[in-house]
Amino acid sequence: MFIIPLTITSSSILNISIMNNYSLSYQEAQWFINIFMVMYAAFLPVTGSLSDYIGKKNVLLFGLALFAMGFMLGGLADNYMLLLAFRAVSGIAAAAVTTSATSLLASHVDETKRARAFSVFGVFLGIGMISGPLLASGLNYIEHGWVIFSVGMAIFLVILLISLTSISEKTHRASYPFDWLGGALLTVFLLSSVTMVSFLPVWTFNNPRTLGLLLASVLIGFLLYRVERKSEYPLIDIHIFRNRDFSAMSITSLLLGFGYISVFFYFPFYLSKVTGFSALQIGSIMTIATLPSLFFPPIIARFRKKLSDAFLLKATLFPLIASPLFLLKVTGSESILLHEIAMFLLGISFGISLSYIDGLAVNSISAHQTGLAAGTFNTFRIGGEAIFIPLTSSVTTLLNPTLGGRFADVFISNIQFIDDAHKIFIASTSLLLIAVSALCFIFSVVILHLYHAIKNRGQVHDIS
Repeated sequence: MFIIPLTITSSSILNISIMNNYSLSYQEAQWFINIFMVMYAAFLPVTGSLSDYIGKKNVLLFGLALFAMGFMLGGLADNYMLLLAFRAVSGIAAAAVTTSATSLLASHVDETKRARAFSVFGVFLGIGMISGPLLASGLNYIEHGWVIFSVGMAIFLVILLISLTSISEKTHRASYPFDWLGGALLTVFLLSSVTMVSFLPVWTFNNPRTLGLLLASVLIGFLLYRVERKSEYPLIDIHIFRNRDFSAMSITSLLLGFGYISVFFYFPFYLSKVTGFSALQIGSIMTIATLPSLFFPPIIARFRKKLSDAFLLKATLFPLIASPLFLLKVTGSESILLHEIAMFLLGISFGISLSYIDGLAVNSISAHQTGLAAGTFNTFRIGGEAIFIPLTSSVTTLLNPTLGGRFADVFISNIQFIDDAHKIFIASTSLLLIAVSALCFIFSVVILHLYHAIKNRGQVHDIS
């Protein structure tokens, strides 16, 4: 749980280096991030269910071996398509390690110490998020920095693999059938959706490939819904979304993916084009955006009994609405401090959410379905991030004529008189931030309505 968030957050900085090394456009370089996130999201429920059949230890060791191979061969790849193939392998491996490691930890740690163990787990997750941008920005100064990073991660994973070969298997294996069809449909749905939004600026809306992928995504999504709804042992339980608390937390996780994660991945590229900041300075700014993920969970845990779920939910949603507007005021500034303050405020929502959102989502479901609920919730969250990251980059590209944008003249008035690429980047980014804030406000109203509706109904039931 240190390496996986490190891998994800470092991608936002390493992506700039990859773009220069392989002479790629911004849209092409985004697949360095996209392919990892898609495979990670698609294989979370698949590897989670598989671990119930072939054993959690086997899935963990296989995932570590696959992760090491993906890093090693990806670092040594001499062309971009080969690099993407091994990034996909790394995404599958990360899913296998995530699902099996959490299950093994729960089964090996005494119940009285489990909360503390998962708190330590969360701390390492936060440290990994913080370390990613800082480490990657330092590697950008070094020749073959990506190769050094990949080989180093591969060696570390091999050491982990060797150290865990003696771990025991303490859980029983499942006897019910595995939902292979659901797993295949989920993977194809995510790939078609992400491909469509990634190439939207290049193909435009009326291109047959765009329309074909849109139609395929809708049909596969509908088929996935039908299959999972009728399955006796579904990979993703659609019926869980009838629970309003679970739906509210799921939509909140999507909003965090849109309002925080996607902006987090876009801003290093924006800063590199608009400001004179060095790679290390950009890395420090993005590191500040991850600090709330380390600081807020232990602070909230200390006062958790005094803080209601409703208060924490509102404390999550408010920064999602307000911080893009503060960031909007900072755009174009050459002040590192102002950018750091803005990015810290942006990260507060995510930091607060880590302290309660998973528990609130899973605990809203009956005890015998908590495992399935956790898998469904995480798939919903990571899948949303996998779609929103390329969607944000596509929208900013469409609004930016220097990146081949098709709609800049429509949304940015008098664009023909703006001959400064910096000002164009600022204008398109400003529109993006306004849209993020507006959509976060609209969906926050929906989330609070869902959450309070079930609470009010529960109070009426108690009174009666």
